Amino acid sequence: MSLTLKVYDNGDHTCLVWMPMDAKPIPGCLGFTIRRLLNGQESYLHGFVGFSDTDTLDPNNPWKFPIQRYLWWDYGVKPGDEVQYSIVPVTGRSQTQLSLDSGDACPLTPQLQVSGQASAHLSVYFNRGIIATQWVARDLKAARGSKIKSLVATAGNPLRNQLSGLLRLQLLQLLSSTLQSGGAIYAALYELNDPELIAGLSALGQECHLILGNGAFKGNKPPANDENHAVCAQQVRRVLRCAGQPAARTDGQHQLDLIGPVYPGEQWIADQRCSSRG
Repeated sequence: MSLTLKVYDNGDHTCLVWMPMDAKPIPGCLGFTIRRLLNGQESYLHGFVGFSDTDTLDPNNPWKFPIQRYLWWDYGVKPGDEVQYSIVPVTGRSQTQLSLDSGDACPLTPQLQVSGQASAHLSVYFNRGIIATQWVARDLKAARGSKIKSLVATAGNPLRNQLSGLLRLQLLQLLSSTLQSGGAIYAALYELNDPELIAGLSALGQECHLILGNGAFKGNKPPANDENHAVCAQQVRRVLRCAGQPAARTDGQHQLDLIGPVYPGEQWIADQRCSSRG
């Protein structure tokens, strides 16, 4: 009998799922360890829950702290890494008599390069949602009473950088490379309030063609009926013109073109100019 293993990669981390090939219990199995070859370096991934509250991890034998499930996420990889895995059962009569069952281990998976590149012309990147994890709780405690909303809105904040994952980095890199190459950006966004994204879009000036949605407003009167009011107020003088009419352009100013319902039932084209001074 052996194990079957599937590995999934989203560019940020890998997900491993395994089961016995015959779907039958492994005699004496108390858990599993993950043998990992990361860029040619071998290590064993361990669980975080012991057999009792007093168990402690032996750093020289991490496999003795086995994973007691059939699903695991490896956050120890990064884009460009080459990785292979093998699931090895940890067996024994008790937690003090453990051994590796290499006979029932699955073969090493084919070499996988961690990447968000799904195909030749398609790449996908993700952020990390705000979830109730221990590491987020520790970071909030270290922030000494600061609210998570203010932390994630502050450019350069370590918690913000962690939660934004690869999505923020790749998006800002895309805007920067487009600016340097003299290209243009066409985007449709909503709830635009990220400081780094706003700066990156504004830097493109007239080569940024942006559609902003307006579906999350909180009232029927200005400014509550325009979810884009805050970003417009902090960046530019906003000039609204009816749909179909040409919008005036002013040389020397950065421009973001917006289109979206500003008042309920009406459609407007807005010519939003962002000066380099904000």
